[in-house]
Amino acid sequence: MAQTEAMAEIKQQALVDINEAQNEKALQDVKVKYLGKKGSVTGLMKHMKDLPNEEKPAYGQQVNEVRQTIEKEIQARHELLGNE
Repeated sequence: MAQTEAMAEIKQQALVDINEAQNEKALQDVKVKYLGKKGSVTGLMKHMKDLPNEEKPAYGQQVNEVRQTIEKEIQARHELLGNE
């Protein structure tokens, strides 16, 4: 399933980008890139309308897990940058 692969790639790239963020500005840019109005994760949610109804709950759950992981990592990096 191509959507699942895309989701995994977005998650992996987000984690790399978060770890490479050297300051708050860079971290905010990463957050917008993935979670913003036109972000990658937001884009994944737009694909939901094209899915058969029986696939929507599982797909939505996967997207939410990716979003939560990215949010958690951004928060952790934010705290780390704040302590440096």
